[in-house]
Amino acid sequence: MAYSSSTFPLLSKPLIEEEVIDVAAPLRLEIKTKLGGGAEIFKNFTFRLLNSLLVNEKNFVFCPLTTLTSTACLIAASEGQTRYELTTALFDIDLQSNDEEYALIKLIRKCFKSAVHDKEGWMKAPSFLYVSERYPPLKKFKALANKYFGVSVIKTEFDQKAVIAMNERIRKESDDCIDAVIKQVGDGINMLLIDTTFFCGLWKYGFYQIKPSIFTNFNDTRSEIDFLQGFGKFRMGFNEKFQCHVIELPYNSEDTRMIILLPQQVFEVSENGFRISAPDDLVDSITENTMDMFRCNRPFMFFVVTDVGGKDMIVFHGVVKLL
Repeated sequence: MAYSSSTFPLLSKPLIEEEVIDVAAPLRLEIKTKLGGGAEIFKNFTFRLLNSLLVNEKNFVFCPLTTLTSTACLIAASEGQTRYELTTALFDIDLQSNDEEYALIKLIRKCFKSAVHDKEGWMKAPSFLYVSERYPPLKKFKALANKYFGVSVIKTEFDQKAVIAMNERIRKESDDCIDAVIKQVGDGINMLLIDTTFFCGLWKYGFYQIKPSIFTNFNDTRSEIDFLQGFGKFRMGFNEKFQCHVIELPYNSEDTRMIILLPQQVFEVSENGFRISAPDDLVDSITENTMDMFRCNRPFMFFVVTDVGGKDMIVFHGVVKLL
């Protein structure tokens, strides 16, 4: 079946374009929007996700995965070229549509205000993983989180009083409480941007090459969760060959999905002997001579793929930029 704008109303350009990328060349990719309504889809998806996290969800659950997804969608939607331009783009959004959207965008703005720190600040920001009554902590929770999220979890156990107190703080509507929550969200964003920046440094040296098909080997089917009611499910797995986590999200149809690649925490780099195991190690290891490897234009990859004749084909891809 031939796919066109009549098949997917949101498509205004040809679905498939052949593209050759030299993975040995310096990474200088731009976001190439081949889906006419792609930016709006990203934006709507992000608003719903953050709405679930910051507004509707009484038992507040925050994890690096959702933060990474939000960051990817917002940057892609605004096509911001740096963190500064991303923030500027968010502040340029028209807030006249309705009260609910206005309140949500105000929360998003606070989030990214917190995330845009000075260099030392954002490079050493911690990551957070909070647990609500709905998802009680387990003794093996830290190992599970490290396996599926590829990040270090600072806090792994909360007693019931702490959980109740945390949820109560979220429910309050004072600016101080909102600011405290937003700062934690921003810190999580910063932590993940470091991990994904390093991954792209490796990618430009040939760890990953774009091919007609995408990863399909998800290890744990229980990772398929409807994280936004009525919107769709995401799947998460780990690819042994490329040593990276794979996140698959719904896009604009049943057979079209967004895919994000998240690196494993530790990598060996044979070219210069680095072994990076934590953000602080990454900061300490960067020197003037090696900075180019990590100062990539865009720190993590995402794809949108669709089923074409029974095979997954990439129809939209990008690597999101960090200043």
